[in-house]
Amino acid sequence: MRYCSLLSITLFVLFFTAKAQIVTNKAFLQRQSVVLKQAGTDNRAKAYSLAREKHWPTQAISANKSISVLVGINKNNHPIYYTTFNNIDAAATINTSPIWPSGSTGLNLNGSSYYLKNKLGIWDGGRVLDTHIELVGRINRMDSSNYNGGGSDHATHVTGTMMATGINPLVKGMCYGLQGIITHDFTLNTSNDVAEVSAIASKLLLSNHSYGVNCGWVQQNYGWQFYGNYGDTIDYAFGYYDSDAAAYDNIAYNAPYYLQVRAAGNSRNQNGPRVGGSYYYYDSVSVKTYGIRPANISSNNSYQTIPTTNNAKNMVTVGAVYAITFGYSQPSDVITTPFSSWGPSNDGRIKPDLVADGVQVYSTFATNDSAYAYDNGTSMAAPAVTGSLLLLQEYYSKLHSGSFLRAATLKGLAIHTANEAGNAAGPDYKFGWGLMNTQGAAEVLKVSNATKNAATSKHLLFENVLKNGETYAQNITATGSGTIKATISWTDPAGPVTVVDAKHPPVAELVNDLDMRITKSGNTYYPWVLNPYVPAADATTGDNYLDNVEQVVINNVNAGDIYTIKISHKGTLKNGYQAYSLLISQPGDTILPLNLLSFSASLKGEIVLLQWTTTNEVNTKYFVIESSTDGNNWQLLTTVDAKNTVSTNHYSFNLTATSGTTYYRLKIIDITGKYIYSSIQSIDILDKSDLVTLSPNPASNYITLSFDTSIKQAVIKIINTSGKAIISKQISLSGSNTYTLPISQFSAGVYTVSVHANNTIITKKLVITK
Repeated sequence: MRYCSLLSITLFVLFFTAKAQIVTNKAFLQRQSVVLKQAGTDNRAKAYSLAREKHWPTQAISANKSISVLVGINKNNHPIYYTTFNNIDAAATINTSPIWPSGSTGLNLNGSSYYLKNKLGIWDGGRVLDTHIELVGRINRMDSSNYNGGGSDHATHVTGTMMATGINPLVKGMCYGLQGIITHDFTLNTSNDVAEVSAIASKLLLSNHSYGVNCGWVQQNYGWQFYGNYGDTIDYAFGYYDSDAAAYDNIAYNAPYYLQVRAAGNSRNQNGPRVGGSYYYYDSVSVKTYGIRPANISSNNSYQTIPTTNNAKNMVTVGAVYAITFGYSQPSDVITTPFSSWGPSNDGRIKPDLVADGVQVYSTFATNDSAYAYDNGTSMAAPAVTGSLLLLQEYYSKLHSGSFLRAATLKGLAIHTANEAGNAAGPDYKFGWGLMNTQGAAEVLKVSNATKNAATSKHLLFENVLKNGETYAQNITATGSGTIKATISWTDPAGPVTVVDAKHPPVAELVNDLDMRITKSGNTYYPWVLNPYVPAADATTGDNYLDNVEQVVINNVNAGDIYTIKISHKGTLKNGYQAYSLLISQPGDTILPLNLLSFSASLKGEIVLLQWTTTNEVNTKYFVIESSTDGNNWQLLTTVDAKNTVSTNHYSFNLTATSGTTYYRLKIIDITGKYIYSSIQSIDILDKSDLVTLSPNPASNYITLSFDTSIKQAVIKIINTSGKAIISKQISLSGSNTYTLPISQFSAGVYTVSVHANNTIITKKLVITK
């Protein structure tokens, strides 16, 4: 992002050793760190000198409370500002909670494995509050400056989403058992995030970066600012592959087990003042100038609104969607936010890569050592993905004697298993490849390992190397009817950095162009492609010459069909070969896992509703439901015929609740009577009728809930007869044990009031009259 000073660095690092793609090149990373640090220090010093001369602010607060910090200057001597982009629902949205301890898969993953300590990093705009009760004892600050206490709300919130212990169960982080994380603060004068990443990348598996460069319109405490160049109608930095993007791609190439996750940005609802309204801009000599907005300046409210570095090829860029409290069911569940930035990159690559919950995410805050708060933004979506990816590395390591997935494999796995989003099949520039699906990714690791990548396996995973002139071929045999999906992913060498100061024609950033084709009986199936010149158009298929991820999907596959997957390349591979990862899913010998959508429990004598969805019910005969009070001794409750469906693949079962902790197990049995898969869910039901009382009931205008004094935090939901939560409120009970909720906006009828508190779900029947 410091364009001129880092261009020479990009040229400096064009040399790669032959082993860089599969073995960490520590010597290169350390050399690059030294050079980047000096260049960044020099550039920042120039920026602060110009700030004093031209009266630039060194820090500013935007209308959405994001912090902007001066970090350097670009080739036009204009300032560059980093800006921060402003948990249980987050985990449910991307299907992470099923792989936790007591989750439905039985995988028991929470990041607590000793070998993950300090393998996760965060760079953010301020210090993480390391004394917070959810984080204490696990924060390892890498900054050398003196620490005077306190912390950043943003950095603390992001860190909590990744790893909050869950003392307050509503803020439990994705990898809540992680023993340690390394943290960096980019607001310090001594900080240089690119150099710092290069210095430590060889020791990390993942890092989270919920920030980026201010681009386009930004509303700050002094008014609207346009960051585009003087006289331009659009900020060319949107979608631009800058020298920092190239530097990060170089780091990834030389640290093949390190993956960086970045927030896409929140630019689409930062639209500037009305036409004729006042704003500030930097004139031709970099003086901050007051002006009146003309009609022809872009409002950066649509496509290609992801800033500079966050368009790098080898990182995972994450957009924000609304929470899906009870888990993903269909593409229409995934709704983009009004702020989340969209792709493509300037050269047409697919960005963002994935999406996750970024609305009203409840996590740790830095106000005090036990503070919590809601926040919105792609900043909140990215850490949910980062923490979940670390759990996948934990699982793979348990399956493979302590080894880890290459970063390209981890990225490809997340893309391969993402839940479909958008109006049409395939990727798009709003949602990328779709909504992260952690449980689905874990299932690929489980099955591919168990079957040893057999040609008839449901899932296969390969980490290969393609040499110049080679073609790799892999046959698979479908043992059922359905769909074949194949994905390749590779860490590409850094692309060219075009020195520009205005919007420019696309320059291809892909260096090693691999190609995947699937053939059968003379037919060839091609990967998804998007048209960057018509960014709203649906994905089609063809030759993808832009992305370092390719995916082929074939529908209507029949049992016994044999397909051949071929991987080749165009031209000459830089450095003579390219490491890549191949993931395949097909109608094989394993039914996809049980995906538990929702569980609820009530007081003794009322009803527990079990509800589940199977992603594939081919050959399923029936389901067995069992219960246990200790998780070991199981009793049969009932069996459910797989043909007895309310709607395709959706099932439900009611039973009478009992006091205490009860475990429920659901089994899938196939047509031969073979046990295929089981899933366990525990529900804690307290037999205390006075924990929550509700009055009046019936009611027409409002209801008041009275809580037992043991309840300090609660989530209140009102659920209609179709099972949809029509209102959801997170409340904090400080100084009062009652909460009043207006209900006049709802139609007359019978509803359920669900209260989540003290690890318990308490439900009350509510009658609304008019």
